Amino acid sequence: MLAPSLPYHYYRRRGAAGVSLLISLPVLLLLVGLALYIGLLRDVRQEAQTGADAAALAGARLLADDSLLLRQGYHKAMEERVRSARQVAQIIAQMNFAGDQQLRLDLNEANDPQGDIVVGQLDEPLRGTFTPLPTDPSLWENASINAVRVQVRRSPLPGLWGGRPPQQDIAARATAMLDWRVVGFRPRNEQPIPLMPIALYTDHNGADPSGWDGQWQHRHHDLWRYDPHHQQWQVGPDGLSEIHLVLGDTGLASSQALFVQIGVEDFAGTINQIQQGIRRGELERQFGAGGFVLRGDNKVDVPGMAGLPPAGSPGRHRLLEALQQVAGGGEPRLWPLFTYYDAAQGQVTISGWTAARLVQVQTSNTVTLVLQPCVLVHPAVVTEGRDPPPPFWKNNRMVCRVRLAE
Repeated sequence: MLAPSLPYHYYRRRGAAGVSLLISLPVLLLLVGLALYIGLLRDVRQEAQTGADAAALAGARLLADDSLLLRQGYHKAMEERVRSARQVAQIIAQMNFAGDQQLRLDLNEANDPQGDIVVGQLDEPLRGTFTPLPTDPSLWENASINAVRVQVRRSPLPGLWGGRPPQQDIAARATAMLDWRVVGFRPRNEQPIPLMPIALYTDHNGADPSGWDGQWQHRHHDLWRYDPHHQQWQVGPDGLSEIHLVLGDTGLASSQALFVQIGVEDFAGTINQIQQGIRRGELERQFGAGGFVLRGDNKVDVPGMAGLPPAGSPGRHRLLEALQQVAGGGEPRLWPLFTYYDAAQGQVTISGWTAARLVQVQTSNTVTLVLQPCVLVHPAVVTEGRDPPPPFWKNNRMVCRVRLAE
């Protein structure tokens, strides 16, 4: 039996559908290819931006050096600091790829504002003005060098199916800076912060010659220098004066340093913090999730006490042993600054922080801490704008964080 014949319009519809499928398939392939190309272009641009960010952050980190604190004789160290910042930014860029191309930066030692690596001063993050260093190093101001701007470029991606590239070179720019607007500390992980549970007295304007700022401004003592290569102290001046603060009697007149109790229940916990630093759990136990941060009035109160364990006691022995351990390593530590101690309430009013290495521990009826200021960058540092600013900012060239500024 013959199959029944289908009407003509049936074959016409099937034919039209086939033609439509043949037409839409290239369009579909084109759309898929375009989506993949746009995604690849986005990924390559993001990789270029990541490389620029990393290079700028690494370069800015090298600008934070103890030579920032020198008042004179710093030109050689300053030029070396800037040179190192350029070299590290270049090396970190080369460790990154955008697509299949390694990111390469020119050192731009002439500091051309349009160059790949530009060192200068940024007066404020995000909306601030970036001023490149002048070509002549003799015109540089030591403490004002605080930012590195990086611009990376790579050749454009080929067009779809190898055609002519539809875009210019792929470029990304990042600026990183040293942010000195410290308002506190908020750890991001369980690594201890090198924060000492010993607060140092100051008046922030240097009028009291016995306080931290008064001694730092007058700079009477310069007998020691730290050798970072051998991690030891050597006799001889280095332009960074030592500061002597007494950790001793209960009266503020004879005690310029006292203990603060941060998240621990006894003096044994405080001694452990002297040796190892303060952990996130201890800070959160004391201050909550907000961290060790100044209030809106630029102060924060912490339990504390003046005085020492009795001479010859196990507590005094453990304290001196812990302090000598810190002095022997010469590691930079963070120290709270206080302006007021309420002995009746056992409260210490913290108004800022500084950074210093412990040089010596001199013992008699009291204990004298011999400290040398230094520059310390730490990721747990919290920075923000404040109006009015904390008083310690005007003298702070010791504690900061490195941050992307744009």
